[in-house]
Amino acid sequence: MNGNVGIGTWAPVATLQVGGSGNVGIGSLAPGALLDVSGGRIRDVGIGTGVPYEACFKSDGTLGYFSGAWASVCT
Repeated sequence: MNGNVGIGTWAPVATLQVGGSGNVGIGSLAPGALLDVSGGRIRDVGIGTGVPYEACFKSDGTLGYFSGAWASVCT
């Protein structure tokens, strides 16, 4: 056992591998991508640090992050 999780695969080679099972939706009844997250923020604690970061889309459409627990600016 290597600690990896697989959806649609018996031998996942990554921490989370989705294969052969279609699209997965979080907050979406009709996901349009392999992983489609709708209606909220994606949060990850400690991307290289102990500070929590939350993913967001910047005004130019690129992916950014909110740094800190109560940050309001997407950088």
